[in-house]
This record gives sequence, C-alpha cells and structure tokens, in this order.
Amino acid sequence: MPSIKDHASEHLPEEATSLWSQINLDEASGVDIIDWYEPDANRNYTLGQLVRYIDGKVYESLLANNVWSPEAFAKGWKLREDLNDAKCK
Repeated sequence: MPSIKDHASEHLPEEATSLWSQINLDEASGVDIIDWYEPDANRNYTLGQLVRYIDGKVYESLLANNVWSPEAFAKGWKLREDLNDAKCK
C-alpha cells in the first residue's frame, strides 16, 4: 500500500491510516485505481489520479489538490468509461 504523502514512514498502514491509501490494480490495463475516500485538507486527489467512486464508476481527477467529489463538482472529474468494467485485483 503506497503512502499518500511522499515520506519515510515508520508507521504501518493499520497504525496510521491517514498516511496510506488502498490502491487497486486494474487487471486488464495495469492502471492504479484508488478507492474513494472523503478528501480533506491533508488528503486530496492529484491531477490525473484515478478513483473508483461510491457509484462504482472510475473517474480521473482534472484538478491538482482536488477536494470535491464527482457529484459535488463534476467539472473536476472525467468519467473513465474505458476503465468502468475493469476488474481489480
């Protein structure tokens, strides 16, 4: 599980969940897709980051430091229909 912020962490994911994010590897394309988490001041989405939202669809962030959901600010996200049927490992 990769860390959210680039740092050398001495904490395991189960000890400091705010420092880590679950990543799913799309079996067909090999693309990293992150399961949706509610963004905040310390955890946001980066430009180009792929997210499987709560509706099960994959979206790509069109903003750096994106703190909005696809529902709250649709212009900040691109629906990636090419990845929506992806099966994750």
